Amino acid sequence: LSLIELANLAFNEGNTKEAQGFASQAVEFAKQRHLENLTAGGLIELGLASSSSGDYPGAEKYFKEAIELSRAQNGRRREAIGKMNLGGIYIHQLRTDEGVALTQEALNYFRQGNYPSFVMICLSYVGRSQRQKGEYSAAQATFAEKLERAQQGGNQSEIAFTFGELGSVFAELEQYPEALRKYSESYEINKSLDSKQQLAYNLHNRGNMLWRLGRYADARASLTEALEMATRSDYKPLLAEIELSFAKIALDRKSTRLNS
Repeated sequence: LSLIELANLAFNEGNTKEAQGFASQAVEFAKQRHLENLTAGGLIELGLASSSSGDYPGAEKYFKEAIELSRAQNGRRREAIGKMNLGGIYIHQLRTDEGVALTQEALNYFRQGNYPSFVMICLSYVGRSQRQKGEYSAAQATFAEKLERAQQGGNQSEIAFTFGELGSVFAELEQYPEALRKYSESYEINKSLDSKQQLAYNLHNRGNMLWRLGRYADARASLTEALEMATRSDYKPLLAEIELSFAKIALDRKSTRLNS
């Protein structure tokens, strides 16, 4: 149990490799002693660490193993956690219908069992799926429910995360000033929490909005800071997104010069 907690702590601090190491030890320890419930917990942590490092096939494998093991042991809570995380992976990969079906199953269980923290995670995934489908009003309503829950519970981390999600909705609606405000609100909270992984994403998102508003120097500064932070912590999926953003800025600047 201590190894699983250490893996979770390392993951939350952005130490992906360390999280994978602790989770692997936890799984091996639990398997040797036939502690299936702890094995499932370790597999979930391995899935989270794999997802954070961009290894989505590995994450899918671990989450599926955790779901199957939990189901065999009638561990409904672990099964729901596995479904929630697997659904999140699918939604990220734009396998939206598969993902939202799993996430909705988990959400129903967590609502009935009164697990507020897991309800908020599920709401994030549901809101993202709605955004992907262009259901922007529905996405805003879902994120508004999550924000209210987070504010009622005083959960600053989830408040910051939800501001970021709302920023993404406004970005797709091309309401760039409002999107920038939401990303900045998220950034300020994460800065106070020293949440390194979320700060890197905030900086990337702010940079994307700044260049769309014509503030190229500010955009490059924000993206450069995000790149440095993502490189230090080896956030591989984010590194690729940042490089793409720099390329978009260069292309936009070239187009602007040609049309001027």
